[in-house]
Amino acid sequence: MDFLPASIADYGRAHSQHPEPAALLREVADYTHTHLAMPQMLTGPWAGAFLQAITRTLNARRVIEIGTFSGYSALCMAGGMSDEGHLTTIEYDPHHAAVARRFFQQSPFSNRITLMEGDATALLPGLSGPFDLAFIDADKKNYLQYYAMLKPMMRRGGVMLFDNALWSGAVLAPSDAAAQGIHTLNETVTRDPEVMNILIPLRDGIQMVIKQ
Repeated sequence: MDFLPASIADYGRAHSQHPEPAALLREVADYTHTHLAMPQMLTGPWAGAFLQAITRTLNARRVIEIGTFSGYSALCMAGGMSDEGHLTTIEYDPHHAAVARRFFQQSPFSNRITLMEGDATALLPGLSGPFDLAFIDADKKNYLQYYAMLKPMMRRGGVMLFDNALWSGAVLAPSDAAAQGIHTLNETVTRDPEVMNILIPLRDGIQMVIKQ
């Protein structure tokens, strides 16, 4: 699914130099589109390559993800880490967690990924930072809460990435809890003097927040 006009999305992909998705990532994508509801939630190869590039650029050793879905984004970030890196990903839906766990076990990164099931707001206090990178792609109405919880857990210079920051344009006039949650997050980080941020219009938008 393209959130940008198809011609612009095609141009962006054609002018982004990144490796083709590994066979396992293609399998994850195929399974997601065939067997899971709302397959548009899949990160996909363009945004997945961006996640891997950010992970490599930061030389991230500790990564936290909220919202695993079928595991595509976690596998992309794990592929950008060194052997000493570790990623913790949290998934609320037991079925999605089971799907992701199966793909993690098939990957060469199984020892780099810990999958936790449950409510992220309950699980995050049990984790300790500092984290180098956080990727948040979960229930949008709680984006501000995730930001408040994660910000103290990030190292200085650490990066938080919030997916769907444009919500197909609904942030321009929020009319439901999801759109309002994303808009409030976007407004909050833009006014927070302790971070710098840029909203990147890649697919449905990624809000990139760097802790100062």
